[in-house]
Amino acid sequence: MSSFVFVIVRPPSKPPPSYSSAASDVYKRQFQYYSREMNAASMQRLKLESGLRHALDAQQFELHYQPQVEMDTGRIIGAEALLRWRDQEGNYVSPGTFISIAEDSGLIVRLGEWVIRESCRQALEWQRAGLAPPPISVNVSAVQFRRQNLAAVIGNALREHGIDARLLKIEITESSLMSVREAGTRVLHELRGMGVEVSLDDFGTGYSSLSYLRTFPVDMLKIDRSFIAAMLHDEKTAAVIEAIINVTRVLRMKVLAEGVERQEQFDYLRGLGCDFVQGAFISHALSAAEFGRLLAARRRAGNPRPARPAGPPPARTVANPRR
Repeated sequence: MSSFVFVIVRPPSKPPPSYSSAASDVYKRQFQYYSREMNAASMQRLKLESGLRHALDAQQFELHYQPQVEMDTGRIIGAEALLRWRDQEGNYVSPGTFISIAEDSGLIVRLGEWVIRESCRQALEWQRAGLAPPPISVNVSAVQFRRQNLAAVIGNALREHGIDARLLKIEITESSLMSVREAGTRVLHELRGMGVEVSLDDFGTGYSSLSYLRTFPVDMLKIDRSFIAAMLHDEKTAAVIEAIINVTRVLRMKVLAEGVERQEQFDYLRGLGCDFVQGAFISHALSAAEFGRLLAARRRAGNPRPARPAGPPPARTVANPRR
């Protein structure tokens, strides 16, 4: 049991630290300044958490889908489902603002289960329209892995909508997987047994251990966007990317580069033998209706495979701060 004594000092000798660091500072230094800024941040956080709960009940969330393409053919091989929150005023709330709050409050479990069900429902809708949807990749948090029922949740969603397990993929970050290493490995094996593929997201920013790559049943590595942004002007970064691609060859895994925004990046990655890419250069994240129109246009073209002509796609200018 711990107790805290609060003392007001006016004026403080220096600006107080931010609210986000307050808790850790109490334990490190055994004291912490209180400020109006901290109270405002706390109230804003509580407001967002309350808004999240309401948004779940009011169905204010939606999914956007960012195409993932094969570099050699331009064929769409998948789509990452990205969560969007449109508030009561019709404005989008940044995922960077609410995801961490959802994780801390435990709401990420409800959100994650909704994303899985909605991805399956949307895949079925596209199928019924004759649009041959690619697999949809869903991001899963460490909190969901710890609950040990992820495979059951996914299995129920697949059965409820009657879609093939190959139409759903799971993405988890290195740090999340390592935080639940033993339990996570069991869950991954269960998913693989169901036919659900697994991708390791943001690879290169965490442990990047070759030993766990041998252990974890992972199908694809996703190279973090920070590496892609730096590779053309930093030799060491370029060397790391080349090494990652070579490792995937040895381990018989696939590799996808995230955050590809320019022709030069696309060309360089293709020269290294990267399998797949994702980013604003190919397409920003699309609403379900927009992605459906993309699939329909491909079907009307009479060739269901290539989304683009073979070779590097033409440059596009797409305003999209996240993907």
